[in-house]
Amino acid sequence: AFEAVDVDALPTLNAPAAWGRVPWPTLGAAAHKYDRGHVVVLSGPMSATGAARLAATASLRAGAGLATVASAPDALLVNAAHLTTVMLQRIGGPEEFAALLSDRRHNGGVLGPGLPVCAETAEMARVALASGAHVVLDAGAIRALFRDSAAAPEALRAAHQPVLTPHSGEMRDILAALGIAPSADKLAQAKDVAERLGAVLVHKGADTVIAGRAQAAVNANAPPWLATAGTG
Repeated sequence: AFEAVDVDALPTLNAPAAWGRVPWPTLGAAAHKYDRGHVVVLSGPMSATGAARLAATASLRAGAGLATVASAPDALLVNAAHLTTVMLQRIGGPEEFAALLSDRRHNGGVLGPGLPVCAETAEMARVALASGAHVVLDAGAIRALFRDSAAAPEALRAAHQPVLTPHSGEMRDILAALGIAPSADKLAQAKDVAERLGAVLVHKGADTVIAGRAQAAVNANAPPWLATAGTG
């Protein structure tokens, strides 16, 4: 099992002291929505669509100029009934998803919440990683991709600054695919995996470790009521 990080011994906490001096991008008077990015979130099937809508709405609140839910045909009406500022696009499979992401204005992608662990999800993840967009993989996309332990690391290393957001169960799947034994040192393990995959790793939990190729930080202020489905 993964043990809690000793936050008192950490060099970096995820707090303003660590990133407060980094200049936040500002928009000029002539800026338009595409200057702020267009995030595409892949929806789950008809019975599991809510997480994708939450992620798309969150991307707008975080500053994206546009957000689109890419939906399987059977889930279109469910998503359409709930969406307003978030747009909706029918996606019938990996080829149509690749065509959507070939438009370089679609420069952000989120895959995983509500997605089944299956071969099509793994192919969708590979399509996104190969598109050149900034991609966040979570939940079902992580587990589906790492079922193919040989291809997953290569696809991630070839991608453009991908982000993985596993909880401890999904982290064990990643470690198994990489042939790494789980360690009680959550911080060191996250840094090791991030380095091997060329990715940013967000190992979620009460002490969330955010690790990149050269540095790591810990978010240690999460309240316990975030232990609710959907908050990830």
